Amino acid sequence: MAKLQGSQCTRFAWILLVFVLNIADCSSSTALGRHLVSDDEDASDHTIATLTDFWQRVKAAVQDTEVKLDDTSPTEPIFGKDDAPIDPPPQTSALANDIVTQILSSVAQGNEQRASNEDLLTNLTARVVSIESELARVRKVNDRLQDQVRNLTAIKKASRDKRRRHHSSVARLSRAISRLQGELEKEKHRVRRYEEELAFMSERQERLEGRIAEITLMFRDQHPVLDPDPSSVVKEVKSADGELLSPEGSSQGKTEDKKDGDPHEEDEDDYYYDYNEHTARTPKEQ
Repeated sequence: MAKLQGSQCTRFAWILLVFVLNIADCSSSTALGRHLVSDDEDASDHTIATLTDFWQRVKAAVQDTEVKLDDTSPTEPIFGKDDAPIDPPPQTSALANDIVTQILSSVAQGNEQRASNEDLLTNLTARVVSIESELARVRKVNDRLQDQVRNLTAIKKASRDKRRRHHSSVARLSRAISRLQGELEKEKHRVRRYEEELAFMSERQERLEGRIAEITLMFRDQHPVLDPDPSSVVKEVKSADGELLSPEGSSQGKTEDKKDGDPHEEDEDDYYYDYNEHTARTPKEQ
């Protein structure tokens, strides 16, 4: 009977031990998980040290119980099933009470540690919520900054295209200005050439007018009867092709052709002016 009671006490002790070990395992897993996500290394180290100490004490209590149960042997004969139960020996009850007391003490310490871990978990949860809200705010700021970057990139691209078009327009205008400057230089050169030609023609006209005046005076001196009136001096003009015309509209070349046609006719047209020698000569003098 005593052996049966000792077996029941041992079973009860092992049940309590398994229960306590499950609680300790859960607390250890929770503490380990919190330790992985926690930034407070001192609190995590303290939790692990406490659980390790608790586990060592539980193992020591189990070993002590097993030694004491092995030392206790049944001194009474085994009775039948219908025999009335008797009280356990005082030594066995004291061992059981000691085991239960140690287990309950360990459970109380585990509950305290669990409460501490729950407080730590609450703090960590609040901290995670704060970090999540901060992360959401930072993401919004990041999205806004990315939108601004995209807008600035689009503006920069548009500005670059506009600047490229402006440079292209400036290049076209520069080429047009260069072309117009070239044409302007050509026109200036042409105007200078025309001015030089005009000056040359004016000078030539003055020389011709002087020669005509000399020829007229010479002709009047040689034929004073034909033109006694000084006011009726012959004034020749220049034609478009450069020939000198008489007042009747006939050119000097035609007069020379007339002399060639009738060589025996002698009149005032036999005298002509040599523009190269500036002297009047007759055909015989040639």
